[in-house]
This record gives sequence, structure tokens and C-alpha cells, in this order.
Amino acid sequence: MITEIATFKIPEEMGRERVVALFEESAEILRAHQKLHRKNYLYDPEAGIAGGVYTWASIA
Repeated sequence: MITEIATFKIPEEMGRERVVALFEESAEILRAHQKLHRKNYLYDPEAGIAGGVYTWASIA
């Protein structure tokens, strides 16, 4: 198993509702990846950061 953590800055004007909507859209896409076991979403509005923690079956 491989764990990957990815974060990115979100625009200050982007509210929680929009961030959650984007997370929901990406969840639909990620379900197609056969080697992805799990994704947990990260959101810190005070720091202006969002991202995810991915658990993959292998590197390749």
C-alpha cells in the first residue's frame, strides 16, 4: 500500500459549499481508479488549504 498526501491553496473567496461540491465531483471521477483504495478529503478554511489523502494498492 502507498499513501499519498496532496494539498493545494484555495482562493480566499471560495466558500465551504463550493469546496465540498468540488470534492463531490472529484469523488465520482476517482471511483473509476481500480488501484485507489480510499481517499480522505482535507479542508482548512483558516489556512486556505484543501487536498486529499490517497491510499493506493501500489506505486504503478
